Amino acid sequence: MSFSTLGITGLPGTAVVGRVYASEKNLDGANKPLPNVTITVDGAEETLRTATDGNGFFQLDPAPAGRFFVHVDGR
Repeated sequence: MSFSTLGITGLPGTAVVGRVYASEKNLDGANKPLPNVTITVDGAEETLRTATDGNGFFQLDPAPAGRFFVHVDGR
């Protein structure tokens, strides 16, 4: 039997960029950005993390190469 795990080491020059929005819309129908949401890489929560700004924008840099899971915590 053999198995492998995903790498979760941050690679300089590699980033994940995005925005986090609420499930509900603003009164004008536009997407409602969520500020201060914490984004972490599963398995490296203490070292690979960032937070959204006032417009819901985040940039996780460095990020692992290849596939990995992130956790979005909007508490």
